Amino acid sequence: SKPTYYPDHYIDDQDSLNSGDNYMVMDDSSEENECELIEHDDHIEVNGVVIHKPFVEKPVDADDHNIAIYYPYSAGGGCKKLFRKIGDRSSEFYPHINEVRRDGSFIYEEFVETQGTDVKMYTVGPNYGHAEARKSPAVDGKVERNADGKEVRFPIFLTLREKEIARRIVMVFKQHVCGFDLLRVQEGDSLVSYVCDVNGWSFVKKSKKYYEDCAQILAEHMLAVVKPGLLHGFSTLNPLLTKVKDSIADTPKRRRHQRAFSRSHSDGLVGSPDKSDDQNSTTTLENSAFTLAEGAAPVRQIPDMLMDDGTSSIVSTKTDDETTNSKSKVTQTHQEELRCVITVVRHGDRTPKQKLKLKMSEPLLLQYFHDHADNVRKELKVKDKIPMTQFLATVLEMIAQKQQEGYCEKNSSGKKKEIMNKLKHMRDVLERWKIGGLNRKLQMKPTKWDEFQDEDGNKIFRCTELQLILKWGGNLTKLGEKQAVNLGKRLRQEVYPDEAGGGILRLHSTFRHDLKIKTSDEGRVMKTAAAFAKGLLELEGEITPILVSLVHKERNSHHMLDPSGNKEVKKELEACKVEINKNLQKDFDVDKASSDMVETIVGPSSLKSLHKALKGVGNPRKTLFKIRDIIGDLLDQLDEMLGGMTSDMENKNEGGEGLWGDEDADGTLSGITLYRGETLLELTERWRLLHQAVR
Repeated sequence: SKPTYYPDHYIDDQDSLNSGDNYMVMDDSSEENECELIEHDDHIEVNGVVIHKPFVEKPVDADDHNIAIYYPYSAGGGCKKLFRKIGDRSSEFYPHINEVRRDGSFIYEEFVETQGTDVKMYTVGPNYGHAEARKSPAVDGKVERNADGKEVRFPIFLTLREKEIARRIVMVFKQHVCGFDLLRVQEGDSLVSYVCDVNGWSFVKKSKKYYEDCAQILAEHMLAVVKPGLLHGFSTLNPLLTKVKDSIADTPKRRRHQRAFSRSHSDGLVGSPDKSDDQNSTTTLENSAFTLAEGAAPVRQIPDMLMDDGTSSIVSTKTDDETTNSKSKVTQTHQEELRCVITVVRHGDRTPKQKLKLKMSEPLLLQYFHDHADNVRKELKVKDKIPMTQFLATVLEMIAQKQQEGYCEKNSSGKKKEIMNKLKHMRDVLERWKIGGLNRKLQMKPTKWDEFQDEDGNKIFRCTELQLILKWGGNLTKLGEKQAVNLGKRLRQEVYPDEAGGGILRLHSTFRHDLKIKTSDEGRVMKTAAAFAKGLLELEGEITPILVSLVHKERNSHHMLDPSGNKEVKKELEACKVEINKNLQKDFDVDKASSDMVETIVGPSSLKSLHKALKGVGNPRKTLFKIRDIIGDLLDQLDEMLGGMTSDMENKNEGGEGLWGDEDADGTLSGITLYRGETLLELTERWRLLHQAVR
């Protein structure tokens, strides 16, 4: 079962298997048990335990840095391979790899959303830490480097929880100078941090402040051992000492000296511990518990609020009067503050949304429905890869049967030709792209069924006729993707102009800018959101990794993004559609109409673009009939081209670009290359549907 506070992880150990065994799986709290790893479209199953994509696949060998992230088909599928930085690359995306590796031992972990940012933390003792944020290699794989060739990172503030995590890591690992990686995840209203890697003996590169702090801490530790009487106070608590002897009297002058010392080092350092009134008193520096077994409180019980006093784990040493004065100064000068920027974006250019609807009682279709439906009296929806592939096989088998029954012969009836065209249309739609989860959806609705009784007298229903609806199209085009990228880039440049410190990229990386991108579950909308993030944050590469890392698909957000859930908005939209449809049916000449009539149709004269468009249309009703006649002529030509085809000419190119022609088997029919691999039959049916709609 899933731990209370930590992401799922499983270990697939194949190296230790005996001959004939399949897999060994264990989690962090159980012994090794023999089991089987089963792969599905969007998840893997290990001994009955399921981990959904996206998930991370890590080699058990810590020296092997070839890590993989597998994405669900609903986001486009594919695999991102991470590796040690080579030049300006830290990962590569492979859209056609969807199966896990089978040649080693791996840890499978739940992929957590970090808004595309990792946190690298470096400690010097349990009470000092320096943290920097960088772009996650899981986003686009490009390593941002400065003029010196170093990776671009931004210092950040740590939360109280993260400071406690650092203290416990230092003490439990007994590694006082070390580094580790944090993943910050937003869970509800809380910011939760997970440690995904601990490295020994790590240092910050190119940070003068860090090395000045290190020198200060080391000097104090050595002074405390060699000449403790000369030590005025600790900038951080020494993890190696348990007691320090005070050999100097605690006088008012000395206390003032200590406060001045601590204030001069308060940026990222800790003030000296309080002393008792006894001049020979001993300051106890014993550390508290570090693990849950020792009685330490769970980290989640510590407030997660971000601190603004540097990386110190102890509060500032300012007096109450100083704090009050500083607050009053801020209040006097502060007038207003920008709290947030909200942007609502519609999806970019898309292909036409299309659907094929027909009623059938073919035995093969009915058998497919009964094999996949949980309830034969309810609708079946199919979108996953395996059942969609099985449906394609069913359609191909039906086409082969109909060809043997003479449905393709010239003297066959119109009804038979219509059924054959529908089946071929379905075949073309299903074969048009590699089957995934973004571009097609199948619905099967039972319309008639028979009722039987089994041997025990129980009622059994069997469907005898069903309505089949195949939906496709509405996909984001390359133009739409480019539009979204440019919009994100424009927002970054105009609202967050680049500065010497990094502009919005620095704000996002340091979590001072709480960026959230929410979307509906439509494929074109999700891709638009990812493309927008690509332009906004200056990312590169494929859309899928950006989508999974930065875009949130939340059920609670649908009411903001989908007007169908808002009855008042839906009523207004429907009223607008009715009004537009009525106005486009009017038979009048715009040039001869009065200004009052034109304004009644398109609105006030201030809407110049609408008035200009209506002038271009001329007479709305006559223009509609003219368009319908043109579409009719196009359909006649397309039907003539289709009528001259034989069954062996319907094979598509390997690239899915149209149909084979008479003369050149490597070209498309009549030299026509259709967009996104659309076949001539699909093109014809799409225009026929539009022609029927304009009446």
